[in-house]
Amino acid sequence: KANLKARNVLVAGTVRGNITALGKVEVASTGKIFGDLQVGSLVIDDGAVFHGSCQMRSEEKGMGKHQVLELDKQASG
Repeated sequence: KANLKARNVLVAGTVRGNITALGKVEVASTGKIFGDLQVGSLVIDDGAVFHGSCQMRSEEKGMGKHQVLELDKQASG
């Protein structure tokens, strides 16, 4: 359990904690996130799991304006 801060993040395992990324967070089909995200962009592959909220922020504005998404389900179709 830990909070992560990075430019870009690829999750292929399990993360329990919040992630802050100015760039992209990608959750692979084997990835699981249990925590909140603050990201520039977000990619969730089929089969991935994301439980938390996401604030998508503009990279150019340095984490300025944002859109909030509430997700609490498996991201498979």
